[in-house]
Amino acid sequence: MSTPSVMSIPDFGAYLGHGRTYGYQLQKEGRLVMADDGVNVLVVQSEARVRATQDPSKAGVRERHAKNRRAKNPQNQPVARTDTAQAATQNVAPSEPPPEDSSNTQYDFQGAKAKREHWAAEREHAQYLKEAGELMERSAVVAAFADAGATLRSGLEAWQVTLPPQLVGLDESAIRTTLADQVERLLHDLVDKLGRMAEQDKAA
Repeated sequence: MSTPSVMSIPDFGAYLGHGRTYGYQLQKEGRLVMADDGVNVLVVQSEARVRATQDPSKAGVRERHAKNRRAKNPQNQPVARTDTAQAATQNVAPSEPPPEDSSNTQYDFQGAKAKREHWAAEREHAQYLKEAGELMERSAVVAAFADAGATLRSGLEAWQVTLPPQLVGLDESAIRTTLADQVERLLHDLVDKLGRMAEQDKAA
């Protein structure tokens, strides 16, 4: 007898040589091709999709499962249908509930693996830059500029008290020189503050 074209989800997991819950894992990963009833699995199409989306690094494990399956079923007899499969054929909900995510989107294992490796490499690179003193935490940068802004504001507000007495009776040239000195002093204070904060962050 040939392999049945349709199986229940748990029977398909057993057919592949795994536990019966393995079928639900495959469904959650979008690696099954469902029949028109939305309950049963198209065996040939699903088996092809599982092979196409499998992890190449686990080939040895799959080969052992295949040998065990051939040893248990040397004549390639169809898997006996269980009460769960019969209930699915009659459009009755199986006793074991399906997973919440019943999406039938094909799972791109290689793409997901490449993304994980990419972001792992990005995290390692960011950690290296931080240890080398070339990268700061976002919160530290925001705090540094907030502190610098507060210093600038307090310096400008102080001018309305300190500058008028200094400018009384001066000519235009002297006023320009006085203002330039005050601006230069304020900028120097800002640079000095930012430099100290950078040194503290590097030491940390």
